[in-house]
Amino acid sequence: MSPRCLSWLVFTCSVLPRLAALCYFGRPDPTYYYHLSDGLVQHGTFGYGAAPTTYIEPLYPALLALARWCTRDQVWLVALAQIVATGIGGVLLFRLTRHLSGSTRAALVASGLYAFYPYLVRQSVAFQSLNVHIPLLLAATWQFVRIAGWRRAVACGAVFGLVLLTRASLLPIAICAAAILWVRGQRREMAAFVLSTAAIVGPWTVRCFSVDGSVLPTRIGENLLVSAVPQADGFVPRYDVDLLLPLASQAVERQLPDAAVKSGGATDSMYLSLAFSRVRDDPWQIAKLKATNFAYAFVPRLLPVHPKDPRTRAVVLGGHVVVQNMARRPWSWEALHAIAATVLRVAALAGIVLRWRRRRSEALLLAVPASVILVHTIFFPTTRLLAPMLFALMFYAGCAIDRALGSLDWRGHGIPRLRLVP
Repeated sequence: MSPRCLSWLVFTCSVLPRLAALCYFGRPDPTYYYHLSDGLVQHGTFGYGAAPTTYIEPLYPALLALARWCTRDQVWLVALAQIVATGIGGVLLFRLTRHLSGSTRAALVASGLYAFYPYLVRQSVAFQSLNVHIPLLLAATWQFVRIAGWRRAVACGAVFGLVLLTRASLLPIAICAAAILWVRGQRREMAAFVLSTAAIVGPWTVRCFSVDGSVLPTRIGENLLVSAVPQADGFVPRYDVDLLLPLASQAVERQLPDAAVKSGGATDSMYLSLAFSRVRDDPWQIAKLKATNFAYAFVPRLLPVHPKDPRTRAVVLGGHVVVQNMARRPWSWEALHAIAATVLRVAALAGIVLRWRRRRSEALLLAVPASVILVHTIFFPTTRLLAPMLFALMFYAGCAIDRALGSLDWRGHGIPRLRLVP
């Protein structure tokens, strides 16, 4: 079977489970990203109504707005367009694995894991940015492993710029990519990579600075504060950290009474200042919280443990945070995710060990989970924050499973060995 036919096969296998999920779960509910796209659709402004915002990265809401405009605001068609984007991610993983491993079977296994991984299938029918930033990160990695001159480095940097416009927390991966090029002695390629990334991200950074004096999304300080407040101990990751946002807002209002009329940058700076004060006041407690975050990166379960719905609230009663109207997931979802996550992590660890001698050529694939876990540790443990590293784990899991299948004596059992023609 030709590579083109295999790519179409992988695309189809990636899309079909997601279409089934769309039929099962029904019309996706609006999310913050979807509401943010309203400003672009109705007013041509990135913000709520006519008021601009720098709270969140622009690319995913912009793509939602484009899809809504092209489909005349048909939610089902917008969800279908998103599923197509996630299907392209499966094809990119297939090509990346085949290129690095030289094995079509390993590539099929890795892309199969991507196609049927429960969490990715479920999230593909929700309006969440990971449905775009994971395929974009795959595209950036695919470009990176083929850099052999400045032109390819420019293309890679441009895609990394799009990644950052979708999820700024993936910046450490871009930094690692530039560092790898420097260590390899590809200085010209590194310069082209950095300049290309800056050219894509630069206009948005200028816009953010002109709006409220910020250069990053104005939720960094907010997220750091809610991950460090005393109430977070024992609360995260049992419950959604967003439930603590009202408590953090109260702390900011006490320090900045007119926060409502301040720019997003000024308010976020206050959040950041309070977060650092918390670190200085109780460094050992913060270290304990972050060590717990790190440990949860290796726990194969859905995080937060208890999801939230529109009725869920966190209130302070008797000095303790109490969650009201707590939601629960079906046990079948928990079990399915735990099994899939455990198999993926074990197989990926085996693949990393088997391919450790190739660590120099696959340095970026190792940097992806390291960078994602770093961000996960600094902020708070959620399965969504860990999702960008899944494709790297799937690559190594595919290589490990391919090695295991190759070591079996199929002929000894009367079964012909599978042969795939490149």
